[in-house]
Amino acid sequence: MAFVSGQWGPDTFQDAAGNTRLIGAVVTAAGYACNVDGFGNMIVTGPPNEALTVTVVPLLGSPFTAVISVRVLVADLLAIQAAAAAAATAARVAAGLSVVAPLLTAYARVDNTAMTISGIDASTGVAYGVVTANGHFGSTTDGGATFTDLPYSHVTYFGAGSPTEIICTASFMYVVHSTGKLFRAVKGVFNAWTEISVAARPAATIGRTGTLAVSGDGAVLLWCNYNSSPATPEGAYAYRSADNGLTWVLVNNLPTAKHSHAVAFDPYAAGSAYHSVGDAGFPGIGLYRSVDSGATWALVSTPGGNRYGIDMVFPAPVAGVPDMVLLEGDGINEPHLLMHQKGQIGLQAAVWFSGVPTSAATTRGTTRAIGLTSRGDCVYMTTTESTAVGVKAGVYVAQGPLFQNAVLLQDTTGIEPVGYGRTVITNGSVVNRLITFNEPKFGKNGFPV
Repeated sequence: MAFVSGQWGPDTFQDAAGNTRLIGAVVTAAGYACNVDGFGNMIVTGPPNEALTVTVVPLLGSPFTAVISVRVLVADLLAIQAAAAAAATAARVAAGLSVVAPLLTAYARVDNTAMTISGIDASTGVAYGVVTANGHFGSTTDGGATFTDLPYSHVTYFGAGSPTEIICTASFMYVVHSTGKLFRAVKGVFNAWTEISVAARPAATIGRTGTLAVSGDGAVLLWCNYNSSPATPEGAYAYRSADNGLTWVLVNNLPTAKHSHAVAFDPYAAGSAYHSVGDAGFPGIGLYRSVDSGATWALVSTPGGNRYGIDMVFPAPVAGVPDMVLLEGDGINEPHLLMHQKGQIGLQAAVWFSGVPTSAATTRGTTRAIGLTSRGDCVYMTTTESTAVGVKAGVYVAQGPLFQNAVLLQDTTGIEPVGYGRTVITNGSVVNRLITFNEPKFGKNGFPV
């Protein structure tokens, strides 16, 4: 395990002008080996420690102390991931199973034909959506198996189209609509909605849903556009509201990009948010981060790289493992999951099968259908995007905290998963707009149970 200055907490070791204070410095920490090279790069090695105090005696100026996190280096993490993947593959081969084959007994799935699920109130566990038979709002606590019909039609308040996401805060409910519009109501009141759409959104966003994110305290909203695919893209934009959607300010302006894929707040880092931009072949793709609740943004994926993701989740911190963001992969022959280590630059493959799980030569990425289970494993769903015959679609689970041991729970080829919408996991069920299935858990043998 190691700490490398410039990866975690670099500002601690800079002066007011941004210059390093470590060149020529002597660094010590009880029980750890500390070294500083001629360029001021400090490496501290020893056991994992989220709050190690180091003493720095600079060449000039007074000694000072700093608190750092000792975590796995990138190269070490990749080696650990490779070993985990090899061990999982060997276990399956020894058991006579294909590396990416479905379980011997198909994972139980229920199609949400009676009620689609669009969101969940995390404070109560109640999920909300639309009743298929009459278009009314509905609520459920068992993934849609049974539901309560709320006697108000969404068409009455939103017009043609459908709610793709319902987000609940302590005070409000927000609806993201398939037309690119946004609506707000007092929590629990389904017959009094106010439109709070971003008036300046690109024309091509009309008819295609964007993504809404709400900060943990409910004080800030972020919305990004998902345009259609015109010959001349209208750009990728993120907007910010600090008054519950009454007014919006453009905060991430990428006019030559194709479109936005998602925006989200990091629940484990106050003020931290991410904006995912695609597609390949257009400028500006990648992952952008804000550390001031969306007021300003910076690219954190590899500059000039061609790797980008769709929606994202934030695994809970685990001692000895770098804090990370997991993104759904996108594009042909791309990893299913991408990993961004917070505080560093770049996107790396988290789940990439050595034998691509298709019966053809290509595979598509996922479909804004990603979630984290109560045990910290990642459920995600791949899609064929209605392209090449033979491309597989499926429901997978990747074991945390390294997310290398991925298992295909169910082959959904022919059941086109585009339109799943954001996936939520609650009360032991994985739920989205179209399907519900039991939350998978890994047993001691490395297989879901």
